[in-house]
Amino acid sequence: MRLSWEEKMQIDLNSFCDPGRYKFARPWSEGVYTYAANGHILIRVPRDRLIPVSAEAHRITDNAEVVEWFDLEPLYGWHALPVVTVARIECPSCHGVQGCDCGYCDGDGSYPEDIEPVVVGGVPFSSHVLEKLGVLPACEIGVNDMTSPSRIRFKGGDGLIMPIKP
Repeated sequence: MRLSWEEKMQIDLNSFCDPGRYKFARPWSEGVYTYAANGHILIRVPRDRLIPVSAEAHRITDNAEVVEWFDLEPLYGWHALPVVTVARIECPSCHGVQGCDCGYCDGDGSYPEDIEPVVVGGVPFSSHVLEKLGVLPACEIGVNDMTSPSRIRFKGGDGLIMPIKP
């Protein structure tokens, strides 16, 4: 799947990273893909030559189980991403500065007031995590069980998302 420059620029991979986690602090390239992750979401897009391979980043291809999840069909089918809006509170540590590395707000400058579960295909997901996915064009969730990652797909890429564990 080849994306135009404009389509690539619409997906800000940094918003799916976690500046407070060393291996997930910024997007990285590996093989034919570029990745972004925060421990709850893993995004994969065709390789962006502007994003380098990183020795510090988590190596996806070293984890056979993760690689396999990208190829499995979801157990409970594909579902449209629900529209989710979460009330936010300004981060008291960085005082609302987006892109910070205070570790308290994951670089957002704010944090969710309440993280409520949202059920998709019978499986609960964090409202905060689903809200983040809302920026991805035509995003769908391929639901698995409550202990396994579910797949996501969108125009220009795919990924994995963790449910709220029981």
